[in-house]
Amino acid sequence: MQNSAKIETALFFSAFPYKRSFLHYIKENNSHLSISNEPWNNKENIKILKYFFNNKQIEYAINKTQNYLKKKEYFNFDQIILWNEPEYSYLLKQIYDPPIVLFIKSTIEQPLNFNQYDTISIVGTRNPFPVSLLATDRIVELFSLCKNSQILINQIGKIQQKQIELFKEIKHIPANQIATVSGFARGIDYRAHLSSIYFGVPTFAILGSGIDFISPKKHIKLFEEAKKKNHIFYLVSEFFPSFKAGKYTFPLRNRIITGLSYYLFVMQAGEKSGALISADYAIQENREIFCFDHDFFKDLIYNNGNKKLIEEGANLLQLEI
Repeated sequence: MQNSAKIETALFFSAFPYKRSFLHYIKENNSHLSISNEPWNNKENIKILKYFFNNKQIEYAINKTQNYLKKKEYFNFDQIILWNEPEYSYLLKQIYDPPIVLFIKSTIEQPLNFNQYDTISIVGTRNPFPVSLLATDRIVELFSLCKNSQILINQIGKIQQKQIELFKEIKHIPANQIATVSGFARGIDYRAHLSSIYFGVPTFAILGSGIDFISPKKHIKLFEEAKKKNHIFYLVSEFFPSFKAGKYTFPLRNRIITGLSYYLFVMQAGEKSGALISADYAIQENREIFCFDHDFFKDLIYNNGNKKLIEEGANLLQLEI
């Protein structure tokens, strides 16, 4: 567990409401947080905060942090990574509004360094058809057989151009430095994490809530099962640990999902799917998008979001299921 000064600093900064301009300012000016006990008494911290938050908001963050510390006998997070630390994801730091604090809960004791992993992000509807779930399995399996994400993309290109069988020409390489990223929601997200465990691929679940209120609750079992198997599984949140998920927190989470990878795979999306928010972030941040489509959806509306993205220039992902 980190020292008390770092914990207090992380809690204090995460207690403020999301403000895109504030996060962008921190990034653009390479502003460093002053790590200290009682960080609200640090002149440099307050000087930065007062540009974006009023006294009432600052006082609220102080009280929230102090009350949380008084009531907590132990913390549900295992690690804190601040945005200016070397363990912070280089890719995530490139987005317009990178989170300045990330709370990590892990199945292993080794501290997380995001930059040790080559990641792909996988998203999709909460109500997928079996064909999309199977396609998700195939992508994770293929990734487990590849040395890195670039090889995965090259293989997908070969498969689609030559219409060869999936995995036929791929030699097995241990997947010890690659990982998947998704949002821990039901549907495609859950399947991506489940497949990752099955195929031995480390996985990151980006939460739309604080570490204390993981949602959906039933998905905690998957994390616990991974821990028993000593599988690498990280829960990641930018929110204050006791913060409960709300409608607006999931779009915020989506910018982190896309920000952590060069490649975003959208496995199924209707016209109003939340996965399209991830796609929008990916477009804004110049990430490469692959959208799965299949003859099964030819006369159905349930993958129209993907069809539209493909029409607008996203890569068509076709897999034999």
